[in-house]
Amino acid sequence: KPSPARIKLLDTQERANRLIEEYCQQAPRLTFVDLATVLLDDQGQPIDKYYAPDRLHLSAAGYEAWTKALRPLLK
Repeated sequence: KPSPARIKLLDTQERANRLIEEYCQQAPRLTFVDLATVLLDDQGQPIDKYYAPDRLHLSAAGYEAWTKALRPLLK
């Protein structure tokens, strides 16, 4: 996941997520869920409210964003 504390890794994380997504598309029992994008603003930068004060871990709002993205897939 992207985080303000590791912003220098954002490009690497995005490449890794794309590779994982491509792999999942070829594996019928796997589903890729993009939980990174929900944490980013329109410029592709982490949204501060989604992170704890350490700027690495998610805040309650960050977990709510993930829950909102995952809930429809788990029903």
